[in-house]
Amino acid sequence: MKQGVGQLPIQVSNPDKVFWPEEGYTKLDLIGFYSGMFPKLRPYVDDRIMTMERCPDGMRGKCFYQKEMPRGMPPGTPVTPIQNVDSSRKSTNYVVGGSLKTQLALVNLGCLAVHVSGSRAKRFPKPDWMCIDIDPSSGEFGDAARAAIHVKDALDNLGLVSFAKTSGSRGLHVFVPLRVGPTADEVLKFAERLVARIAAAHPKELTQFFPATRTTHSVG
Repeated sequence: MKQGVGQLPIQVSNPDKVFWPEEGYTKLDLIGFYSGMFPKLRPYVDDRIMTMERCPDGMRGKCFYQKEMPRGMPPGTPVTPIQNVDSSRKSTNYVVGGSLKTQLALVNLGCLAVHVSGSRAKRFPKPDWMCIDIDPSSGEFGDAARAAIHVKDALDNLGLVSFAKTSGSRGLHVFVPLRVGPTADEVLKFAERLVARIAAAHPKELTQFFPATRTTHSVG
């Protein structure tokens, strides 16, 4: 059910802009979706540092990632400045999640997916989860599922609890809850060693690839 623009905590610009042409879903449809399910989403975005994936003209338009809080966010939007290591800019002001107003304001700016950090803003850079991203080159979900089982077996042998979550149309994320303590770099090094061993144990099924350090996970 569409929610009336006047009932929202933000002013929606171009509410009838179509974000999904094939289905005809509009910006207001997405606003209404987030409004209804935000109570369930809140625990996963509360105090999380956000990286935005913005598609201002919808899924068929140009999309880009943005870390700095964009212009047009409501006054008082919570942010946290994080020092940059490899950038001419001293720091980046990341949006911090946790409120419906912030979430809807991001959607209003064409943010279709939100990528959240593994650590809370107040505890950065110490994550409370580790995420292993499984993305099969075959495009077959069954291959992702088999790889995830190998990952779970390895984690079980280490006495680590893990949970799987679907990612996109074909992938899986395997999450491992962590006690806050190790830094993101330390967790990343552990994950690299772990998946290297898993790939070596199953060379006909698995390969490993490490792009730039990934500290965020999509919830959109």
